[in-house]
Amino acid sequence: MYRLEIGGRMSFLRPRFPGERALVSGIAVDAVGSGMYVPFSLVFFRHVTGLPLSVIGLVLTVTGLVGIAAVPVVGIAVDRFGARTMQISLYVVRGLSFACFPLADALPVFAVVALLTSLGSRAFPPPRKRGSPNSPKAPTGTACKLSAAAWATPVSARGL
Repeated sequence: MYRLEIGGRMSFLRPRFPGERALVSGIAVDAVGSGMYVPFSLVFFRHVTGLPLSVIGLVLTVTGLVGIAAVPVVGIAVDRFGARTMQISLYVVRGLSFACFPLADALPVFAVVALLTSLGSRAFPPPRKRGSPNSPKAPTGTACKLSAAAWATPVSARGL
């Protein structure tokens, strides 16, 4: 995103398009938060539920796979309701599910909270790709669903 000009002039402090700094900052915050989610959620849910780590890992894996399976449905919803509406809706789902973490003191409640968190997190790429102001040819329809599924798969594989 930033470039280093030849001739000794450094232009990496100047953004190439409006909002570039905010975009890079948002990506950095998202990457740190996503990277810390799995290890800290394992420890947190172990403390709150008292379940074995293997059960917690299994629930997080299954709910992650369900979240990936929901990506095409969210792609259809993006086409129908718009990227902005779906992005805000997914932020609300993620926020509410994270707020319910302390309430997950038993396996069924933990599974529901993990499922909502997974749906809000894994299904996020379609609205982001469709609503990007800097990509005039953002994928739509089936292309949006497939590209979002391809994006979500490696992210979930890290959690396995």
